[in-house]
Amino acid sequence: MIGPVYRQLQAVAIDLATASTLLNDCVNQFSAMRTNVSESWQKLYAEAQQFAAANEVSNEFPMERHRKKKKMDDELLSDSSLTGRERFKVDVYISVLDEVLQQLKLDFWSMT
Repeated sequence: MIGPVYRQLQAVAIDLATASTLLNDCVNQFSAMRTNVSESWQKLYAEAQQFAAANEVSNEFPMERHRKKKKMDDELLSDSSLTGRERFKVDVYISVLDEVLQQLKLDFWSMT
């Protein structure tokens, strides 16, 4: 998604209006991915599964053993731990989407 935009931004004959439109479209696409995070995650995960199968790469997320926390008398909920796949989605995928969006907005909209 960023690759084609990056190449076009490096072109000699690009004007400011086109650059602004390209960056705006890029931000809108990342925002849509972040808004529909479950849907975009499923699509990316399916593509990664196909890639792993085609290249004979392991596609399993390691399971971590979680320590149980001591439950206090007034607590009602028990600890819920995420599976390896869910943890990767939260810790990596969503974090990367948020960081990319923040950096695009910070770097390019702070100049205007």
